[in-house]
Amino acid sequence: MSATVPRCRRTPRRPPGARGHAGVPVRAPGRRSGPPRSGPSCGGPYCGGPLRRGLPRRARALARLALAVSLAASACSINRATGRLQLTTLSESQEIELGRENDAQVVAALGEVEPGELVSEVERVGAALAGQSERAGLPWTFRVLDDPTVNAFALPGGFVYVTRGLLVHLSSEHELAAVLGHEIGHVTARHGVVQLRKSRVAAASVGVFRIIDPNLRHVGGVAANTAVLALLAHSRDDEYEADALGLRYTARAGFEPAATVGVLGLLARVSRVGDDERIPDWLSTHPDPELRRSRVRAAAPGEVPGPEPAFLRRLDGVVYGDDPRDGFLVRSTFAHPRRGFAVDLPVGWSAAHEGPLVQASSDDDEVFLVVLPTEAESASAALEGFFTEDGFERGESWEGEVGGFPVASAGVSLASARGTLLGLLAFVDFDGTVMALMALGSAERWETHREAVAACFASFRRISPALGSVEPLRVRVRELDRDTTLAQLHARLPSAVDLPTLALLNAVEPDQPLAAGRLVKWVEGWVPGADAP
Repeated sequence: MSATVPRCRRTPRRPPGARGHAGVPVRAPGRRSGPPRSGPSCGGPYCGGPLRRGLPRRARALARLALAVSLAASACSINRATGRLQLTTLSESQEIELGRENDAQVVAALGEVEPGELVSEVERVGAALAGQSERAGLPWTFRVLDDPTVNAFALPGGFVYVTRGLLVHLSSEHELAAVLGHEIGHVTARHGVVQLRKSRVAAASVGVFRIIDPNLRHVGGVAANTAVLALLAHSRDDEYEADALGLRYTARAGFEPAATVGVLGLLARVSRVGDDERIPDWLSTHPDPELRRSRVRAAAPGEVPGPEPAFLRRLDGVVYGDDPRDGFLVRSTFAHPRRGFAVDLPVGWSAAHEGPLVQASSDDDEVFLVVLPTEAESASAALEGFFTEDGFERGESWEGEVGGFPVASAGVSLASARGTLLGLLAFVDFDGTVMALMALGSAERWETHREAVAACFASFRRISPALGSVEPLRVRVRELDRDTTLAQLHARLPSAVDLPTLALLNAVEPDQPLAAGRLVKWVEGWVPGADAP
């Protein structure tokens, strides 16, 4: 026997506590499988014998309906922010815990900007907006992430993030409120619950890195980027809904809702520029900014606020772009000032890094190389522990020094679906941390690259004073001493970034007249590139 739960509707006469349901079929209690039973020996609620015969048909139908409604009530409710019926598979406490778990991954992956006036401003504005929402009782948390990309996002349970890369493009408290209000809208509408539950599966596999870094403290940061944040992409309808809720909260909190128009214009401009500044596809949780901008303009026809000097001054000194202290490449050398090491990668190999993790691949894509810190107690212990894993065969071993630091190294082979892989593994005792260097490639091409890999491993050393003393680019706020344009100012006092980037930062055209006394954002410092400082 089965019954279908009717679609939830708001009616004036529903059972106390029943909030409705989006409508799913459930199986009501009925016969057990197997031969029928009768008599007093079959008196349980799942019997289907005397109970069925003892109730009139109408009573049985009402009982099934009551059961269906009671089952549905726990899973369906009216969302107070959106006014819509919503399937709620998680309680509020479970939602908060889910957000808290993933918050730890986000912070580990991206880091936070040190506390200061700007962080305090974000927390203050965020709290004011959240207090005007339908879920003011959540333990709201607002973080400024130490990430150069232009982005903001939220996790279930009240965890809201804005990157320094986005903040330096804003010009007023009203624009900040527009960003945070939109993200608060995602939380109050509970848009992220389903996506984050999927992230537990997406982050499940990180391959050989788990052997080198069992707790994934270093590789786990990269996994969080791709597995958690990428799953926060919202549908177009979700974005429209969060826009509408953000306008509601900014207005209630006393900010200008029309500032959202300026923010969406910024996102549209950033998405059109080069790779260094554009919103990355895997982190772009806000698609279609132009379409959203036209909708918001119709809903919030007020005047878009201009730059606010007090807000701009809080941006002075904020790091701009990638922070070279967390690692940078100069030609084929990777240097990590905060960790204090440098290593020469094979010439001609493509390379990328994420914090202390650097990876490179040969020009024929047949050999892969990685350098990262581990939590091992010693180099020799790390090497022995590595070969306790199934599948890896140990080759010739060697112990000695590289760059004046103890090293334990061995050849390695691995049978895979693609055939036999050969490689080299080394662990270095470096200033209290065991660094792992590993290269692996196809048996057919390994000999071609073996000497280049060995030379790379042998180049591991303490960073030079010149590379170790680099400072990041920083935003500087200047007051114009004369009427001018950005183009004229850049020609007279060149910035560390090009003119189009400055125009984007200041939301003006390069040749737009700027009056004396106006504050403008500038970028100063050394740009990691082809030449060492």
